[in-house]
Amino acid sequence: MEFILYQAKKPMPKSPRFFYFLSDDDHPVHKNIFLWDAAIPSSRNPDSRQIKPAEGIAITYAEYFKAVTEFLSAQSYKTVCKAASSILNRKILPKALKEVRIYLEKHGEFYHPARVVTTVDEKRVVFVLNVAVSSVGKEYLEGEYRNLKRLHKIYLFDFIPKVYEYGCVQIDDNRQVRMFLGEWFEGYHEFHVSEKGDRHTSRIAVWDTQKGNFFLSKEQATKLYENATAILTAYYNLETYEQVFSWHHAAGDFVVNLDTAEPRVKLITVRRYERLLKQTDDDIVAIANALLLFLVNISIRMRIDRIDGVGEISWIDDFAIEGILKGFFKGLRLATMKAAIPVTFVDTFKAFLKDIPDEDFFNLFEAIMSRMGVTNPDQAVVKSHLKNHTNVFLK
Repeated sequence: MEFILYQAKKPMPKSPRFFYFLSDDDHPVHKNIFLWDAAIPSSRNPDSRQIKPAEGIAITYAEYFKAVTEFLSAQSYKTVCKAASSILNRKILPKALKEVRIYLEKHGEFYHPARVVTTVDEKRVVFVLNVAVSSVGKEYLEGEYRNLKRLHKIYLFDFIPKVYEYGCVQIDDNRQVRMFLGEWFEGYHEFHVSEKGDRHTSRIAVWDTQKGNFFLSKEQATKLYENATAILTAYYNLETYEQVFSWHHAAGDFVVNLDTAEPRVKLITVRRYERLLKQTDDDIVAIANALLLFLVNISIRMRIDRIDGVGEISWIDDFAIEGILKGFFKGLRLATMKAAIPVTFVDTFKAFLKDIPDEDFFNLFEAIMSRMGVTNPDQAVVKSHLKNHTNVFLK
């Protein structure tokens, strides 16, 4: 993997101009406001401890924006020009960049992502810049960059962001941040279960920063979970058992667009892509058994969120099961197209599921729940809903 090291104290090129904001234009950030020298939060949880830069872990807003500027402007804006050229399908030179606006979108558990907006010949071009400060975040970031590049080489799907450049900026002798520039899904928004919903809605709130938050109907939410499940299943490798892992709705890993009649869904992160089972055989029975575990696991995990993304762990209502099962088989058809497995395997697997006794399903769901571990805060919620979940799954 190409690795670029930048020094944050290097002089910055004079053009284009950089402007800094929090989430929108109404919240500019500059050296004349108190926030400039304040430490960025360690997560978006309002109860999280504010870590001081002196502790050698966190950075200030000033250091964050300066590091991002250094990364984007290095080598005559090579990274930005390369990414803009890819999007616009023509060569973009530095002189075509009129300005660069950086919006610090949120403070996640692992990353502090920024939305990077530039203008090329009156055309607005948008990217995401994932920035890792903590040691855990840096480890995930490097792996994620590799995962995204690898999956784009293997699959022709457009469900995950393209990535353009990865690098590191040294803030001082003890601190550095790592980041990569990637594709921004314009018009897509985070969504979470909310207590503010009522019986007429799905309780799934879409965080639309432009038009305002709104609730999905149950039909829309069912389709949302169908498409999210289809994405994960499409990237499941039937032959090696590799899969997208370490995703969570509470982290905002999926985003949705409602500009069309059917909700369109994207997966914005692939922190891990690995096999969770040891591959022992490559016959159809072994493949079917491994896929069964994938289905049971995803049917549980797809129903877990946190209230408004940061509150108590919550369980998505039963309507989600219909979407999960439809999405699984939709994604499975895509997965078989990549694997050396006949397309008839989808029907074979449906027959395989029908032959499994209900008691075996209950035992399997129980085993998957137990493997979550008592230290996993999700387990208690899953345990309280597991019997009903299994019954609805088997209908």
